[in-house]
Amino acid sequence: MTSIVSFEDIKSYANLTKDSISDYPAIEVNVDLVHAAIEEYCGRSIAVEDSGLEFSYHEFDRTRHVYLNNLPITAINSFTLDGVLVDPSRYIVGLYGLVCKFDINDQDIHIDYDAGYESEDDIPRALYRAELIQIVYEYQTNDHIGASAVSTDGGSVSTPELGLLKTVKQLLNPFVHISRIN
Repeated sequence: MTSIVSFEDIKSYANLTKDSISDYPAIEVNVDLVHAAIEEYCGRSIAVEDSGLEFSYHEFDRTRHVYLNNLPITAINSFTLDGVLVDPSRYIVGLYGLVCKFDINDQDIHIDYDAGYESEDDIPRALYRAELIQIVYEYQTNDHIGASAVSTDGGSVSTPELGLLKTVKQLLNPFVHISRIN
C-alpha cells in the first residue's frame, strides 16, 4: 500500500519548508494510514500498476457479475470456473469486474488479473485531491486529534473527530466500489 500523493504536492499544499518527508514524522506516518482509510471507504484498492492479482470465491448464487476490488482492470490473465478456463468471448470486462454471458451458480471462481492506473498521471484528479486534503488536514490537526474544541489565548476552534472529511468523502463517492453502494 502506497500513497498516490507526492511529497512535493503535500509540501506545497501545506506550506512546508523542509525537503524530505522524513523531516515530518507526523506526515510520514499518516500518508499510508490515510491511503488505507480511503481504500477502506471506497471498498477497493487504489494503486498504480498492480499485477498478478488473484480473486477466488465459491458459492455465487446465480449471478453474471464478478466484482473485483482492484480497479481499473487492465488485463484478465486467466478466468476459471471449477478449474476450467473460460474463453474470453464469454465475458466482458466492465467497470467493476467481469460481466459473464452466462449464469454462475455454485462454482469455484479463480481470476488472475492486472489492475491499477498506468501511471501517476492517470490517477483521477478528484481521487488525488481527496487524499492530499486528508493528509494535510490530519497533519495540521495532529495536536488536536479527537478533541471537539481547542481553546487558546487567541480564541477557540472546534475540531471534528478523526475521520475522513465530508469534502473528501464527496470527492471519493464516484470511486466507491459498486458492492459498497446500498
